[in-house]
Amino acid sequence: MDILRPYILPVPQEMQALRGRDRSGQLSRLARRAVQLSAERSGAVLEAMHSRPDGCPIPENGIFWSLSHKPAYVAGVVANGPVGIDVEPVRPVERKLLHRVADEMERSLSLESDLFFFRLWTAKEAVVKAAGGRYPDIFRCRVIEIPDERNLIVRFGNKRWAIGQFYFDDHVAAVVTNGMPVDWRIGTIQQGV
Repeated sequence: MDILRPYILPVPQEMQALRGRDRSGQLSRLARRAVQLSAERSGAVLEAMHSRPDGCPIPENGIFWSLSHKPAYVAGVVANGPVGIDVEPVRPVERKLLHRVADEMERSLSLESDLFFFRLWTAKEAVVKAAGGRYPDIFRCRVIEIPDERNLIVRFGNKRWAIGQFYFDDHVAAVVTNGMPVDWRIGTIQQGV
């Protein structure tokens, strides 16, 4: 693959109305469909998507994959190397949480805002997924550079991770790019399922 092709799908209203395990299971299935659509767009074959007991995706035949699901959107991506994706709605954030997630140097890189917080959060979560880490590792990731409004550089585990970001419908999505160009796609339920 010479281009990353993340795929985002909207969550149908009836699925958003579900609660608990019913909603979680449906969102997971829809996010796996987004992964399959990313694979199809990339010319990759992904027959089975198995995960470790901790939920971390297991690569298949050299194809790495990642997914994310939130109440209104799901996302999936495949790549030839470790990859992570995250999607989050931009919503108000308490300053205390921003200070917990972003250190002083990170806060100096940009204006403190809800959008800035979710740029950091999605980038860090995508990196942790690509690295096979766990949720608390987000607090060990550091954004070290913001080249522009669509890209970030994160340091985690003594490695620099390039992140591409996409904004849509009051949401931010982030994907580990491995230095590759990114072609984001938002599908419809009819196209995607």
